[in-house]
Amino acid sequence: MKPRTAPPIALLPLLAALFLILSACAADREPAEPAGIVPSGKPAEQIGPLEAWDVLSTCFGVREGGGTEYPPDYAGAWIDGDELHVALVPEAENGPDYDSLLAGFGCVVFEEAKYPLNDLLALGNRVFRRLGETCRVYVIGPDERENLLRLGADRSEDKDALYEKIDGILSEEGLRTGVFEGIRAGDLFVVEDAEPIRAE
Repeated sequence: MKPRTAPPIALLPLLAALFLILSACAADREPAEPAGIVPSGKPAEQIGPLEAWDVLSTCFGVREGGGTEYPPDYAGAWIDGDELHVALVPEAENGPDYDSLLAGFGCVVFEEAKYPLNDLLALGNRVFRRLGETCRVYVIGPDERENLLRLGADRSEDKDALYEKIDGILSEEGLRTGVFEGIRAGDLFVVEDAEPIRAE
């Protein structure tokens, strides 16, 4: 004997009732937190600096032509033990509301800095291009903790002469303006020995 099956039309009231029950349950629940925000159920002291960094990096954009665009008051960030240190420039144009953005993280420590990271990178690139015309310099990059630029030069380069050349470039290019007004090369650059970067 063939089992009886209900005609499809008979399921409609049952499905409607199920839908109403599920809708009522969903309305009583709190909304889920957006992705990337502090994980639910963890006390703030158990949330680590890497999760805080992930949230902080949502403030970063992309420059036209490539590269990262940072908020105007952002000077850098670094992890030290179980803390994420975020350096900000108080005198710069305000960026995002970092207090609200990182409110759920007990591991964030705010630091004060003098130079915004965007400005450091732009200055470093201009100086590096000019130095590269006459000197064996291999790499330049920001030291976010120290809020300065590190320049890697060949061991044969006279470091004092490089500082003098950097001072000359700062003057010639009119780079001693804004946050860099009156700056000397030794205040902003650390010249270190480096090896050429070889492509493998």
